[in-house]
Amino acid sequence: MNKIIILSIIIVLAAFSCKNKLENEYIDKTDSLLVIVDDFLIEIQNIDIDSIKIIQKQVTENVEIFKNTYFEMPDDKQFMIDFGNYANVHKSIKHLLRDYNSLIKEINLSKTQITGLKHDLSHGLINGVDSIKIYFDDEHKAVNFMNAQIKSINEAVKKNKRLYKKLHDKMEKFKNDVVLKTDSE
Repeated sequence: MNKIIILSIIIVLAAFSCKNKLENEYIDKTDSLLVIVDDFLIEIQNIDIDSIKIIQKQVTENVEIFKNTYFEMPDDKQFMIDFGNYANVHKSIKHLLRDYNSLIKEINLSKTQITGLKHDLSHGLINGVDSIKIYFDDEHKAVNFMNAQIKSINEAVKKNKRLYKKLHDKMEKFKNDVVLKTDSE
């Protein structure tokens, strides 16, 4: 009888030991996710969004003038392509700023959820290996998705700055020489 009691105690202790080991493993993994999310916040805040807002303001002003003024488009095909690209900078930056603001909210929400997951794991509030893995995998997928979004935003910032630098002076000259001149006639 004593052997059965001792064996039962050993089995129970072993079960709890395995459970604690798994919980500790996932607590460590959630800590890693929190570090990654903190890095995301730093990375997204390092994007020079103020310069993008300045570009947006200047491009928007010109696009509005182009929309509201009758003028003849030059026959130069390269100019027409540049003109279209300049208008696309306007649209792209509008979406970029929306995505940027949305991503900051998403990163903060993810940080809150991962912190909550860590708390729940630390206090044994999540039962079952499958449940623990499911919750962790969901957060891990969200972190991977945010990483892709940050890369996309960084690429869009670089592309739009490059296009702006390439085209803005040309569009300013066109606006001043042709559009505003036409408007004053």
